[in-house]
Amino acid sequence: MSFKTAFFKSCRAFGGLARRWQEFRHGKGTFSSPTGSGSQEDNTMYPEEEPKKPAEIRWLIPVEIETGRHMRRVVHGPMEALNCLVQQWPQREGSHYLNAKQRCIDSMNRVCSAELAREAFINASLEALVAIRPVRPPQADNTAADGGSTA
Repeated sequence: MSFKTAFFKSCRAFGGLARRWQEFRHGKGTFSSPTGSGSQEDNTMYPEEEPKKPAEIRWLIPVEIETGRHMRRVVHGPMEALNCLVQQWPQREGSHYLNAKQRCIDSMNRVCSAELAREAFINASLEALVAIRPVRPPQADNTAADGGSTA
């Protein structure tokens, strides 16, 4: 008895898994998971689920960084910060760098706050000697507070 035959005989205990696998391999049917996700049109063993996109989380005060000569970028949240850390960061080692990466991931997964990720990103910037500065929102017009009079 070959290994394949022995394997399929042992699979009988799992509710006809071997038969369903054979039907799937030969295109005669679909292979559905125990949850029942499989259809005649979808002839894949495990249909790919659409990746879940984390909601865009934004910091209260964005951070502007300068990673190189005349290369400035405004970072608005943990997703952008993680992108900077992975793709544009000059120094990819150090405890603050690793902590910032983990905090950004945790923040996107809602394990920690976005402001904690921002703080870790700023610490990683200081560790890598990346110039940073907070981005202030534009000031409101003072004429609206005066009632709109111009004297």
